[in-house]
Amino acid sequence: EFALLEYFAPEKITYTWKLEGLANDWETLKEPVLRLSGLPFGTHRLRIRAQAAYGTMASNELNIRLSVLPPIYLRWWFFLLSGLVLAAGIWLWLHWRTREHRREQERLVQEVELQTNTIRQQTEELQQLDRLKSRFFANVSHELRTPLTLLLGPIEYMLKDTGLSRQSRTMLQAAQRNSLHLQQLVNEILELSKLRATGLDLHEQPTVLFDFLEETLSNFRPLAEARAIALQLDYRPEPSRTLALDRQKLLKIISNLLSNALKYAPKGSAVVLHVEAEAGEVTFRVRDEGPGIHPDDLPHIFDLYYQSKRPESKAEGGTGIGLALVRELAQAMGGSVQAESTPGSGSMFILTLPAHERPPESADRMVPEGRSEFSAPDESPAATASTGHNVAAHLLVVEDNPELQTFLRAILAPDYHLTVVDNGRAALDHLSGAERLPDLILSDVMMPEMDGFQLVETLRNSHVWRPIPVVLLTALAGGDDRLRAFRIGIDDYITKPFSTEELTARIENALRNQATRREWQETDPAEPGETADHTDAWLLQLRETARQNLDNPQFNVDDLAERMGISRKTLYRQIRLRAGLSANQLIRELRLLQARELIESGQYRNLRQVAEAVGLRSADYLSRLYRERFGKSPAADLP
Repeated sequence: EFALLEYFAPEKITYTWKLEGLANDWETLKEPVLRLSGLPFGTHRLRIRAQAAYGTMASNELNIRLSVLPPIYLRWWFFLLSGLVLAAGIWLWLHWRTREHRREQERLVQEVELQTNTIRQQTEELQQLDRLKSRFFANVSHELRTPLTLLLGPIEYMLKDTGLSRQSRTMLQAAQRNSLHLQQLVNEILELSKLRATGLDLHEQPTVLFDFLEETLSNFRPLAEARAIALQLDYRPEPSRTLALDRQKLLKIISNLLSNALKYAPKGSAVVLHVEAEAGEVTFRVRDEGPGIHPDDLPHIFDLYYQSKRPESKAEGGTGIGLALVRELAQAMGGSVQAESTPGSGSMFILTLPAHERPPESADRMVPEGRSEFSAPDESPAATASTGHNVAAHLLVVEDNPELQTFLRAILAPDYHLTVVDNGRAALDHLSGAERLPDLILSDVMMPEMDGFQLVETLRNSHVWRPIPVVLLTALAGGDDRLRAFRIGIDDYITKPFSTEELTARIENALRNQATRREWQETDPAEPGETADHTDAWLLQLRETARQNLDNPQFNVDDLAERMGISRKTLYRQIRLRAGLSANQLIRELRLLQARELIESGQYRNLRQVAEAVGLRSADYLSRLYRERFGKSPAADLP
């Protein structure tokens, strides 16, 4: 507020003002009051003038210096304090991060040490288990030697009897050959255990390599000819080249490699042994044209007891001992062995040994004595029909082992008409061209090209071959393999070793059941107007209709026949014709299959809910049926 000291007509006095630097024009006030706000911080000059009522300007004017302070956040001490706080915060954060990194590093070091100790402990445990396993097999092998001796001695004694019939001599020779093969397996286990424990001494002798290999291959040529495989030797060094070799160890290595190659090589293919010598070493390459080895299995095939984990791999047997022994023997001889394979194009095993030259005149031209335990029998089995007596029952025997083929011929040919083939693929080829279908198929499981499980699945998917009863004869004795076999539709399952009485009794039983089914079909023909449609469309429609009503516990055969639009009697006939079950059995089977789907999908938490969902009266009843059908308790699959 301000005033001009003029009392004449004070109401007519006018005032003007301006802020230098902020405004260029003077502004007029109607009263002597000036209110200023929102000025920018800094120093300003306020000028105020007054004009009296008669128009005279006052001689003096107000000139006021205004200092507007900046806000707190723009003052120097605030900047300084903020900088200090920021610096302190950065320092504290860096200090915290460094400490956390140090703690994390210490934790990781401790974790690595813990994991290292765990891995070291597990490695020691695995090595201990491996030693225990090798010791166990070695002990078992030792125990087997006595009964093997008691087997081979009497067999050899009986073979000297000139009064034996041809059939008896054939069976004794088969027993002798397989006992010798078992003895060789026992010796391999013992030799491998000894090699791992103490190592083996080398007994090198000057040997003409070409003669040695020719004699070794001659032991395998009968087996190769029996399987229509060309066994060839591609020898590149000088035929007279003489090396210092441990013949027995090299014989075991080459025999194992050739045996595996012949085992997996298909008919009409070739197995070749390539031999090259250069730069102080000799290289043996055994090549076959078989199915090859999967890349996941290739790094492990020389591991002791290794079996393929591939679900699609065919079950062809093997112990996982032979190739492990090959590697150990090769290393004991100062060499190495490796494998190369392309699935579908065959495999090649490469053995490299140091070549210790010897003068030709010092060579002992003797070669390994005796036939290899992998030799083929004197009589190569023919995959054609061999008949004993003129009997009505015709059996198709599917077995890849020549010795077992001979044995089965010996015990079955007197009573049945036999046709023997080597694998499932050959069995299908025979069935496709046969004028008369066999009354029963007796099949092994572990076979090349097509195993027994694949053969049965193919048979059960064919309306022509589906009625043929199938008996599996196999060394797979596990519960899972047995369940799988019955689920795909076999009639019986016999494990090896077996007695001849058991085999013939089960074959007779399967043939008797087949005859009963045929008699039922002949004596109970279909009603007029019924068709024997051999497609699965009707059966699929039936199953879908039944599944839509399974949650109804009152659902029965009459309801199913009504929904299918046929009579109850016709329904029974059609179900028995197409599914081999009664109508009530089919409904119960569908309830159990639906229950398994619900349990495995995790939709229900207890058996009572599952039983209600599939129309069964109680959880206990479901549990009993489930265990009978699937071989395990349903509680094991509940979430």
